[in-house]
Amino acid sequence: MSRQADATVQTGDSKTAVVNHDLADFTCPVTQSLFFDPVSGCNPNETCGHTFEKKECVGKLKKCPCCRENITLFSPALHTKNILDTILLSHPELWKDVYFNLDHFTEVFRQQDGLKTQNGIRFLRLLSYASNHLNDKAIEGAQKGKSAIVILASTEAGRTLMRKYFNIKIIEGKEKYYFGEAEISADSLQIQVEGKSIREWLDPTTELAPQEQAARAKMTADAISTLSSTRNEYLRSRARLFSQPRADTETNYNSCDALNDILQQVVYGQRAKVREMLDKIKRENPALLKEVLTSVATQPIYDYSGKKIEDIKLLEAAATANAVAIHPELAADPDHQDMCEIIQSYFDSTDQTDQAEITTQYKTVLKRSLERQGEQLAPGKENDLPALLTEHQKAQEKNTFDFSKIIAAITRAGSAPDQITAALNKVGARFDEADDATRAKSDDQLTLTESLNRFREQFEKHALKEVIINPHHLLKALQDYIVQYDRWNSDDQLRLFIRLVYGFVQRYLSAQDARVFAYGLVDSVENKHKVPDHFNFRFDPGYQFYPLVRSCTGLGFDYCICADGFRAPRGVAAPARRGVTKLMSNKNIELGKLMRPAKSHQPRNCSVM
Repeated sequence: MSRQADATVQTGDSKTAVVNHDLADFTCPVTQSLFFDPVSGCNPNETCGHTFEKKECVGKLKKCPCCRENITLFSPALHTKNILDTILLSHPELWKDVYFNLDHFTEVFRQQDGLKTQNGIRFLRLLSYASNHLNDKAIEGAQKGKSAIVILASTEAGRTLMRKYFNIKIIEGKEKYYFGEAEISADSLQIQVEGKSIREWLDPTTELAPQEQAARAKMTADAISTLSSTRNEYLRSRARLFSQPRADTETNYNSCDALNDILQQVVYGQRAKVREMLDKIKRENPALLKEVLTSVATQPIYDYSGKKIEDIKLLEAAATANAVAIHPELAADPDHQDMCEIIQSYFDSTDQTDQAEITTQYKTVLKRSLERQGEQLAPGKENDLPALLTEHQKAQEKNTFDFSKIIAAITRAGSAPDQITAALNKVGARFDEADDATRAKSDDQLTLTESLNRFREQFEKHALKEVIINPHHLLKALQDYIVQYDRWNSDDQLRLFIRLVYGFVQRYLSAQDARVFAYGLVDSVENKHKVPDHFNFRFDPGYQFYPLVRSCTGLGFDYCICADGFRAPRGVAAPARRGVTKLMSNKNIELGKLMRPAKSHQPRNCSVM
């Protein structure tokens, strides 16, 4: 019995149509699976034309099993692949039936930037939807007995990828672990890879592999051993964990894996873990604590939105995320502190050098932010921290993203409800423009889907280049929504903006602000509830704030986050606007307190020893 699938496809006149397909047309006669990379067989007489799976047939198949014609050449079956991709977009559950070869995946995975190729991207999409391909062990080939999740867990890059795609859902009262939308089986979670279970590797706070831990432990032991020995002093200099503090001139920094680990937790918003790691260093080797606080990370760190953070110190990284207490009057309470207060508390409040370092780090971040936004400092303000903060806040408001073009596109689509329906159903949704021909169009020539794709590309570039997270984008989107509320003719226009525009902006919040939204903006900001470190929605615990990296699912595509922490296709703007406004105001007050000159700064010692 043949299977059927509906797919919404784009026709030549820019209208959409639902087409019913027989999946047998997309099934390889050799593998009996849906195509992963289809090719068509050819011969001099061009009498074949049947389609096969490339990995299983090229170099192996000499005669077509369908028409028995000789095959002398294979060519990419792009039309078949494109239509199948459209079907899979509408029916992601069919990815489990797509052909998967673990040897081929391993080959692509181990190539430099292999997962950025077309096949690499396709493999990730497949694994993020197909639990069977993620968990099942290969029964033959070079990777016999292994599974895709094991291959991912076998390298540091793969483990980082696992954690980016990782999310937890609560189903029937039980936690289920997922790679994207593909459930990681209980058996897979227990598999040991390089001394740790896959469940342990999924934890973003998991330490490095055993051999890396042993090397680090040896270096630490050498560093804190008796310094009277010349040999130990030499070993200490060779085995330093941290780079030297940044100088005005270019410096080659040493390896600082431990510092990078702490920095990653800062970027991920894991307050308890940062305290734990800094406390451990303070207890075991107090002499190294100052180095941790004043050193520059040697490796770039990425946040959940994909923003690259590099050449930075711990307090600077916290400042780029606006990670300060959201209630200045509660900032002395460890339960309400955020990264800036936490990290700042580890500096010596009686040491003028330490206090000067705090000021320098804040100045560095503010200057970088102003330079990136193309703002020129007035003479004499370069070293005036309060003035720098004021100029930075003005620059952020000035450089708020302009939503007028996407608003105009949604307004035009009011007379084309089929375009709005297609956009809400994510037909043709992308993170960038499809091709050069689309890029060449003016804004008023684009379909609504094309306008949304252009908006996503432009906003992502704008957000990722900023040094400090700009909350004005979120506030401006809410203000524009309220203005359009009585102007647009249909609820679908409002639903589209709040879900696909405002929701998309929410994707680029810092981890600190994401926690607030996941818990509930109203209770966090107005009712002063303690906000946990995780990103599970308080009232939808089966979902997390951050979706798959650059995936057209979840936040920004299927829903936005309301002020009360619920997922919603539309949402209520007024409470959210009040909450965001108060959040911004409170943070600005707290930043002003933290950035006071050292002589008037009152430290907040929150370290638990």
